[in-house]
Amino acid sequence: MLEDFAAECAAPLAPRTRENYETARRAWEQWCEGRGIDPLSITHHDLTAHIGFMQDQGHMPRSIRSRVGLILSLYRWMHLHQLIDHDPTRNVRLPRVPQRSMRPYLCREDAREWVDSAMGDPERPISLLVLLWLLSGLRPSEPLQITGRDVLPRGDQLTVTLRRRKNGGSQSILLPEETAEVLLKHVSGVRPIIRNARGEIPSMGLATHWLRRWCRRNYVAYVPPYSLRVTYITLGLESGADPRHIAGSADHTLAMTSYYDRLHGSVSHNPGPGLAAWIREPSKQSEYPETHDESSRVPSPSGAVERPELVAV
Repeated sequence: MLEDFAAECAAPLAPRTRENYETARRAWEQWCEGRGIDPLSITHHDLTAHIGFMQDQGHMPRSIRSRVGLILSLYRWMHLHQLIDHDPTRNVRLPRVPQRSMRPYLCREDAREWVDSAMGDPERPISLLVLLWLLSGLRPSEPLQITGRDVLPRGDQLTVTLRRRKNGGSQSILLPEETAEVLLKHVSGVRPIIRNARGEIPSMGLATHWLRRWCRRNYVAYVPPYSLRVTYITLGLESGADPRHIAGSADHTLAMTSYYDRLHGSVSHNPGPGLAAWIREPSKQSEYPETHDESSRVPSPSGAVERPELVAV
């Protein structure tokens, strides 16, 4: 019954949000079933215990807020529509997280090494994933939905049509030559371009496992898939690309693109090193003329009169 309520509650929402509702509901029902709890008769204590369980399992605060927040909104909706007698979500406190967190990203030299490694091993699906994340800024799960029918020629170049999971709808993007060269090795009719050993679409967990192994094999430091998307945005801005075009291709807002630019600028153009060098360099000789006013002389410890050193300001 909870499944029917969740589907009705999430019906007017974006496709990605509906999927998140379903994932959170399944995990919540499994937790309740393991403890003999009826999901329609839960209490404030049950929700608090579930939050504590997720913390003990090592889930990050942002992940807990996202998943449990969907469950809380579901029960509020059920109470609003008088499907349950009480509201168990009142005074449930979720972990606090910063509004925005800094994600690691690659510098230009590291990105070049990643591209070269992917081009040098084009037969592996993870190599194509790396290029789609790094050179086209796709969200981690978006390449997994691309099929052969989504790959279309445009002159002597290739485009792919993406199903934007966050905001819905579709969008075509132009692929760099490096990505197109590798992608053609994986296109097989209308099948998905990224396939596991059984020819099926891999899970995001498996794709992340592939990336970890790929990093070890190529002796590069691991960064998560979303950091490659951040690299696309930050290095794209550094290369001089129009922020509007970057935001459009990444399905981002200009405000979020500017936020990544500020974070990147605090590293690549930080005035701290230059300021430190300026402070530590020897002071220049004063340009002020010396004065012969005897009142400016001060006695030294030995009793002799010394003139104070003039410092340029």
